[in-house]
Amino acid sequence: MKNEKPHTLRDKVSTPGGTTIQAISVLEERGVGGAIMRAIYEASIRSKEISRELECSISEDTPRK
Repeated sequence: MKNEKPHTLRDKVSTPGGTTIQAISVLEERGVGGAIMRAIYEASIRSKEISRELECSISEDTPRK
């Protein structure tokens, strides 16, 4: 399962003509996959910003010898 493509996994867990594949089809039609990828990308950018902010804050709070 580790190296399988998403569509292969989808085919393994969904019944042709079933409820899961119908739901997946609607999500794909509406571009939800792209929205999810964009959300993950934006969250990773913000995570890096927060990390830099924390590093600066910590270095400012560290007593100098």
